[in-house]
Amino acid sequence: MSSNDYGKNWQRQNLPLYDKSETAGGYGIATNNLDEVFVLGGDYLQRDGHYNNAVIQSKQGKWSNLKTGNRGLRTAMVCEKSTCIITGKLSSDISFDNGHTWSPFHAQGFYTLASEKNTVIAAGADGKISVITL
Repeated sequence: MSSNDYGKNWQRQNLPLYDKSETAGGYGIATNNLDEVFVLGGDYLQRDGHYNNAVIQSKQGKWSNLKTGNRGLRTAMVCEKSTCIITGKLSSDISFDNGHTWSPFHAQGFYTLASEKNTVIAAGADGKISVITL
């Protein structure tokens, strides 16, 4: 959704994320070092599916798919300088160009991420925590 009047009125926007079931859609939102906006998602019941799981908004407000490898549900993203990590329960991806191109990141998937000063903290199922230094 978007608002042109500081939240008084809202307009719904369709995103090019996977939306073929009632459990599919956007699950997270993030920005990179360039203040570009990302929405991540997929299907909660098809976490390991191959579908569009992340989009970026252009300066003109148009949403475009990202080439993440479409490797399942994505629920969180963080960026430190030009390095970004995107994750979901089953797998993660990494980008070294502000989230524009992605490669598989060989770390277990997590539910959520937080970052500060080149350190990423990831949290997942069963109390799993990881600290990643960039």
